[in-house]
Amino acid sequence: MLEGLQNIVMPELLSGHSALDFTNTIESRHSKTQFDFLNSYNDLIAWSQCVGYLSDENAERLYNIAITQPHAADDVFRITIELREAVYTIFTTFIETGNGKSVNLEPFTKIFYTIPYQLPEVLSDRIVLGWPNDYWNLERIYWPIGKAAADLLTSENLRKVCKCPSCGWLFVDTSRNHQRRWCSMRYCGSHVKARQQYMRKLSEKRSS
Repeated sequence: MLEGLQNIVMPELLSGHSALDFTNTIESRHSKTQFDFLNSYNDLIAWSQCVGYLSDENAERLYNIAITQPHAADDVFRITIELREAVYTIFTTFIETGNGKSVNLEPFTKIFYTIPYQLPEVLSDRIVLGWPNDYWNLERIYWPIGKAAADLLTSENLRKVCKCPSCGWLFVDTSRNHQRRWCSMRYCGSHVKARQQYMRKLSEKRSS
């Protein structure tokens, strides 16, 4: 990671999908005192490296562009955060209603349609869609995020997307019986279970 980004702290990737990991960069969604991991364009670069969107070489390329164009970097950062909130709203609305017709896609598509058409790249065993290698600008930071969100929205996994009742983070429930409830048992699951156990013991003590 670039020297200027080494001290940037990113949240653990728990959702099972990069588009949802991006929405989970606020800790926690249900708290009045939220902590946002993303506060600058450099934070976006650091996060993109964490999820594998950017190689060290390409991260440095965007980092250097952002240094020379600070105001433009701030504008792109704002747009990317708008994309994050649009994606979060889309998935939470679908989770709560179970009806795609109730979802407002306009805030998402307004940004998504600014992403340039992807070029096919032929690999040894398959053909994949990639970005133009000679086209680098600050907006490229949110291209893979928009694509990942669109891919998930149009996949069979859409109905497997769940919201943690404790923190509001999103995740794909790929458990065998589709009964995963928490973003992580180490965090929200264990905390809530410990609280429930405490309240149960307190209730038993009061009734004895």
